[in-house]
Amino acid sequence: AWKLWQDGRALDLVDQAIDEPWWKNQILRCILIGLLCVQDSPKDRPTMSTVVLMLVNSSMILPTPSPPAYFTSRPIPKSSETVRSGERPILSSRDEENQNSGGLTISDLHPR
Repeated sequence: AWKLWQDGRALDLVDQAIDEPWWKNQILRCILIGLLCVQDSPKDRPTMSTVVLMLVNSSMILPTPSPPAYFTSRPIPKSSETVRSGERPILSSRDEENQNSGGLTISDLHPR
């Protein structure tokens, strides 16, 4: 989400079936609020009451987020490249190293 936000492609996070133009500003606002909640410095993160205010008051001006507390760099497919349902993207060993860098481990969850 952070990388897409920086690249001005945050709407690539959204299902393409949602194409109502009036939703885009609300979706971008929710993504921005989410990024504000995961900023590196806890003092920069909004309180829950502030988050609620941000969600209900669309005229409230939101600050620019700083980088998240943790960020793993993975290749981001262009919006035209999609992975079919049930398929896992193929990662190179370098991508797998990036996923496990800095003591951060990313786990895949599977139902029992």
